[in-house]
Amino acid sequence: MSDERLHAFLDGELAHEEAEAVARALAEDGALRARLAELRALDGSLRELYAAERGAAAPALARLGLPPAAGPRRRTLSWWLLPLAAAAGLAAGFLLAGRRAAPAVPPARPFVAVATLATGPFWVEDATGAAREARAGEFLPPGARVRAPEGVRLALVLEDGSELRLDRGSAVELVAARELVLETGRAWSRVEPGAPFRIRCGPTQVEVLGTELSVAREGERTEVQLFHGSARVEAGGAARALAAGQSARWDGAALSEPYRIQSEALATGWMLELYAYSGTHHKDLAEHLDRLLIEMGRRKLVSFEERVLESELAGVCRVPIARYLVSEGAQAEPEARRKAARVLETIADASVAVPLVKALTDPDPEVRRSAARVLQRLSGGTLRLDPERSAAGLEPAKVLECETWAAERAGVR
Repeated sequence: MSDERLHAFLDGELAHEEAEAVARALAEDGALRARLAELRALDGSLRELYAAERGAAAPALARLGLPPAAGPRRRTLSWWLLPLAAAAGLAAGFLLAGRRAAPAVPPARPFVAVATLATGPFWVEDATGAAREARAGEFLPPGARVRAPEGVRLALVLEDGSELRLDRGSAVELVAARELVLETGRAWSRVEPGAPFRIRCGPTQVEVLGTELSVAREGERTEVQLFHGSARVEAGGAARALAAGQSARWDGAALSEPYRIQSEALATGWMLELYAYSGTHHKDLAEHLDRLLIEMGRRKLVSFEERVLESELAGVCRVPIARYLVSEGAQAEPEARRKAARVLETIADASVAVPLVKALTDPDPEVRRSAARVLQRLSGGTLRLDPERSAAGLEPAKVLECETWAAERAGVR
């Protein structure tokens, strides 16, 4: 029986039937009873040791979307690890290949990040230049230089809750809470809203606000790929504003105009090793699959005529096309969105009702008109949607009615 299950038994988190099953197992297994006693003693010691920190931990835990350490224990994060991280103003799951990492007691100094996952040992260099080998669970102070050796990828959570992941052979300096220097390699970041978040790469500076992006640097060459939100790239006296789905490159002499990311799924595929290694990032995997669907939808729209999509490929493209239609990156491609909406008028079924309702609020009246026609057809007229009135804009109450209907048809409720 796993320690995780025994911890849940100690904390009273198991359902009645599950708790009875554990109690029966304990009655029959002396070794299991001994392990439970060890865990109970450990729980008691840690609760006493870190009782003072729990109240102070609340703001930091809230920033990372975690419950207070004294509250219900998260399934992906044992309660006894929370105070350790909270003592540094941080909280994260120190999980390595599905096993608990040894809790590291933070020294008494400020921190800007904690390493939550690493596929192997990595290197940390402090402000004095002293380097040491580190593992998941490491607390990182301002000015620390983090290097992922070849063959190792790692994930960090910053003090404000922003995420940072480093590819193999990458190095980054943690200048401050919202300022990084990418020295070499590739880094992905999901930035929490707040003050400007800056990433410097030699002469290139990226400023982001609440967004998801990837930055790759090789020598003086830098490429920025923006997946969600907005960002501004500056280099060589020029500046470019990026929208979702766009990229820009500094080649050492000139900053390119924004161009479309050819494959968002391919661009983020290198992180699949981290998802699989942790075994807990279901949301990240779902987002990656969503990128694949959106990319499939866009490629079908670009590659095939409408009549082919409506006849020969209807059964395999309705979901990808619908997901593309309402994706953030599609907002910069009005003609492709209109084509998607027209195709869906013919091939849509209840499986894409939810994204079609979202399309009712699209900025393009042609897309709104097409979405209304499809929903009117799928509902058998019960939604009473007038395409022309929908093109002009629906009142919120009507959109809510459509959302409720679509959720029921999709089995959400």
